[in-house]
Amino acid sequence: TSGAGEHRGGIMIKQAEQVSILAVDDEEYNLLIIKEFLQDDGYDITTAGDGEEAWTLLEASPDKFDIVLLDRMMPKMGGMEVLEKIKEHDSLQYVPTIMQTASAKNEEIIEGIEAGAYYYITKPYEEDMFRSVVRAAVVDRMRFKSLLETIEEYPSTISLLERGQFHFSTIDECYALASLISCAFPSPIDVVTGLTELMLNALEFGHAGLSYEDKTALINEQKLHEYVSAKLEQAEYKDKSVRVILNRTDTEVVVSIEDQGNGFDWQKYITFSADRATDNHGRGIATANLM
Repeated sequence: TSGAGEHRGGIMIKQAEQVSILAVDDEEYNLLIIKEFLQDDGYDITTAGDGEEAWTLLEASPDKFDIVLLDRMMPKMGGMEVLEKIKEHDSLQYVPTIMQTASAKNEEIIEGIEAGAYYYITKPYEEDMFRSVVRAAVVDRMRFKSLLETIEEYPSTISLLERGQFHFSTIDECYALASLISCAFPSPIDVVTGLTELMLNALEFGHAGLSYEDKTALINEQKLHEYVSAKLEQAEYKDKSVRVILNRTDTEVVVSIEDQGNGFDWQKYITFSADRATDNHGRGIATANLM
């Protein structure tokens, strides 16, 4: 965490000490565990003992926090109520919220995810899994903020485009093109995450041929970007590219993404699954579908 930052596919991830996390739990012991697990990652951690205190902090400084670690069951104001308020707030709605719970009931997990929880962590915490989930949320948060900065650089006239065909073959090109194409929609901020996730899938699962388990392990090792980038530089991928087609009608904007991989069973990822709630990825297609 002492370097200038981590470069991930054209996106400069801030130093860990610049990432601000709000940890909310009514048990002081749990807050101590969270601090202990994350202390070596250099995050700036603020704690709150209940939902009311958390919401006071969030409402007062909506641009301060990058991640919210939120206990589900708390006095005064429960985690689900805080999550609802976050998702209704113009600035806070895009902040990843990781829900913590002692209950592993599928229906409760699905309820939280569908309400907007980014990930679920069940108690008691397992340190490696806990840190991996937080790191994944941090990377996605920093990527989102960087994509928004890129969107601001593109001319608004891209929204006049009726039809366009594009090709990309690297992660850098993927991020740049996702930002550009999102500007063709009435509200780019609402679609840029979904577009980016689908276009990354085309490289990671399509061209690079990763399995779900491969991606899980590479994220745990913090080697996903390096591995995919290196593989796409090999001679066999030289002439391969992902094709993206944009079509606009009077009533809709349609984006089609086609890679040259072998395909995979995407249907089971179209909705959020309790089985994948604590995984460090696996929400891209469902996120795009939700948006």
